[in-house]
Amino acid sequence: MNWKGILVALLILAALGAGIAYYMWNKPHTDYENVEADYSLTANQLFDELDAEETAKAKYQDKIVEINGEVEGIEQSADSAYIILLRADNALMGGVNAKLASSYNSSTAVSNLKEGEMLTLKCRFQGFEKDLITEVKCDNCFIVEK
Repeated sequence: MNWKGILVALLILAALGAGIAYYMWNKPHTDYENVEADYSLTANQLFDELDAEETAKAKYQDKIVEINGEVEGIEQSADSAYIILLRADNALMGGVNAKLASSYNSSTAVSNLKEGEMLTLKCRFQGFEKDLITEVKCDNCFIVEK
């Protein structure tokens, strides 16, 4: 193959790579609020299943879960996102840690929540930490119903 053929092949590969990069950069984000939940369960059920089985983490990883539970606390993170902690009866500390989607950063829906209130959230499951504080981690959460 001559130099011109190699140069043409490299230019075609570069253009293809640039096209893929452009597509990935502009790819629409998932609308978690309007997507159907893969699983619907209580905070206790989710916590207990993850605490009992290591393989359960892979089952829920990056899936959309609808979680019903009792509000144990509400706080705001360093990046101003609201985090709702749902009580899990078998958790010594922790529970279900649900970071709300950024659209709730100044929402009155969050300010009206009270500890002890029952709440249903739709979230993306992020993981389960079984260290000092055992907790289920979720993000991109939306309040479904109170």
